[in-house]
Amino acid sequence: MLMLGRDVLFPADILTGTYRAESGAASPDDWVRHQVGILSSAHGETRSNTQQGQKRQKQLYDLRLNFTKFEPGDVVYVLDSSSKIRQSKNLPPPWKCPYLVLFADPPLYRLDTRKRKIVVHHDRIKRCLDREFPLWLKRRRHIFLGLEDDVGTTEKPIGYQELGVQVVILARKRKIVVHHVRIKRCLDREFPLWLKRRRHIFLGLGDDVGTTEKPIGYQELGVQVVIIAAMD
Repeated sequence: MLMLGRDVLFPADILTGTYRAESGAASPDDWVRHQVGILSSAHGETRSNTQQGQKRQKQLYDLRLNFTKFEPGDVVYVLDSSSKIRQSKNLPPPWKCPYLVLFADPPLYRLDTRKRKIVVHHDRIKRCLDREFPLWLKRRRHIFLGLEDDVGTTEKPIGYQELGVQVVILARKRKIVVHHVRIKRCLDREFPLWLKRRRHIFLGLGDDVGTTEKPIGYQELGVQVVIIAAMD
């Protein structure tokens, strides 16, 4: 009706005799006016139905709406919808590291991501409830809010603020970064001597841990580790 100004004629209508030929058009001008009237009526009815449908959809959307208002200076997470080739979306964290809200114009927010500024929709951010923030974020937030720049000098390990759910582990020979799904708590009653000493030094308990070393190869099993940093 919207395209032709009349109902579409199907072969079945001719076979069953349900089609009735139009008549009464005395001249081409009359036929044009008739078609214009039909199209105007069809478009008007369509607009009315579309508006009613949009109103109904808005009411259903508002019922489930959970709008959180963010202010400049708040710290938020951003939903990471990107994907890499040959990498599952289930392994990386769904939320990117905390960013600083610079400007709020709901539902759009301007964020500081350390390297650049981005504009993100409200539905792709959530409030960050971490107890500790990266040092760069602390400094920029203090400067943005006009606070003193006394935020300490201890920076997190490299990659700590970018990985979200990864853990920095101190092995015997080097430090490694491991995803949290690949580690579990060690419940052994005894640990290797090197691990006892480093753990005592790390926790500030002194170095009085005895002199008995475990058999060779015991400390290489990969389950005795010291977690020196982890994100909540």
